[in-house]
Amino acid sequence: MRRTGWIAVVAMLAVAGSSAAEDRRDSAPFAVSILGLRVVELRLAGAESPSGAYAARVVIGTTGAARAIARVRFEAEAAGLRRGGDWRPVRYVESADTGRRQSAARLSFADGAVQVLSAAPDLPAETAGHAAAAPDDGVLLPVPAGWNIGAVDPMTALYAAMRDLAPGEDCALDLRIFDGTRASRVRIAPSGDGHCRGEYRRVGGFPARDMAERAAFPLVLMRADRGDDWQRRVRAEVATLWGTAVLVRDD
Repeated sequence: MRRTGWIAVVAMLAVAGSSAAEDRRDSAPFAVSILGLRVVELRLAGAESPSGAYAARVVIGTTGAARAIARVRFEAEAAGLRRGGDWRPVRYVESADTGRRQSAARLSFADGAVQVLSAAPDLPAETAGHAAAAPDDGVLLPVPAGWNIGAVDPMTALYAAMRDLAPGEDCALDLRIFDGTRASRVRIAPSGDGHCRGEYRRVGGFPARDMAERAAFPLVLMRADRGDDWQRRVRAEVATLWGTAVLVRDD
């Protein structure tokens, strides 16, 4: 993946007019296990300036026994502006390598609408409101018309859910997500047990048979005092098709 994008967003934070001491920065590795087996390592990093500019990056890769079976790697970067609970991405870049297939995409969010700038393999420039053909999985269910307006990218959604929380902030979140092809939604709210609970839901752009198998995936986010009145994510449990994925902070 090109590093120039990450340098650019860091520069954007610098021009926001704040000192490094005033910026909020998050960096955390998570070990991901399914059925008790550690399969993936997730490294998340992000920064925000007092003006609301943010930049975030994630690197996900198989580890342990899973790596011996398949060397999978996924990287994503996003940058934008945040106003309270309103996240407004400006750009998103991703690359994936499953060992058998490689892909990359670059999106922009001009005027609040998602635009596919480049993709390999090619993604349809606009799928909202229409069904598309998926070579390997049959027909994709249509994305609701207008879904890309006001939606965020997957990286922004992940960072918004997993970032440290300042005093007075809570975990409430309701984001529409669009990656140029697939539409989904994540909703999270504080629960009575001190955790944050919600769900990730597929909405459109997914193969019909996948949607029929399961569309909603419950999740639980657990946090702990960071030692300075901030709260940080220490554990997450997310339902998957293969069982519950457990993310544990590993630093």
